[in-house]
Amino acid sequence: MRDAVLIAPDYAEAHAGFLERCAEAGQSRSTPILLRFRAPAVNHLHRDVWGRLAFPVQLAVTLSPLGRDHGGFEGGAFILADEAAGRSAVRREIVCDRGDAVIFCTRDRPIRIGTAHARQPVFHGTTPITAGERYVLGCPFHEYK
Repeated sequence: MRDAVLIAPDYAEAHAGFLERCAEAGQSRSTPILLRFRAPAVNHLHRDVWGRLAFPVQLAVTLSPLGRDHGGFEGGAFILADEAAGRSAVRREIVCDRGDAVIFCTRDRPIRIGTAHARQPVFHGTTPITAGERYVLGCPFHEYK
């Protein structure tokens, strides 16, 4: 079972300070990762939260060209999907080419409900790769447990 995530951690002024807080919480596994997806791979919807502390945003940079004509990949659109509680989930697909970056919410995104705000759980993943290979640099800004 995963640790309960801190909803409002005290963020340090510099990233190094936040990583020190991660280490104090037992999270010392480095998170930047080079991902390779080869057809017919799919990256199912998930969250990158492995410990009590999670930075609210993370980054994914596409390193491969889009399109088989350019020696790249087909399919593999980046997906952001809200968790649906008794309703249809909102799902967004973002087609990325080499050099495109997506900054996205790690765990929740703020939503307006009337005059108040709430946290909407959000997941990320990809559509299936239908041809070629897709390389992505994934950069969560917190460490894993």
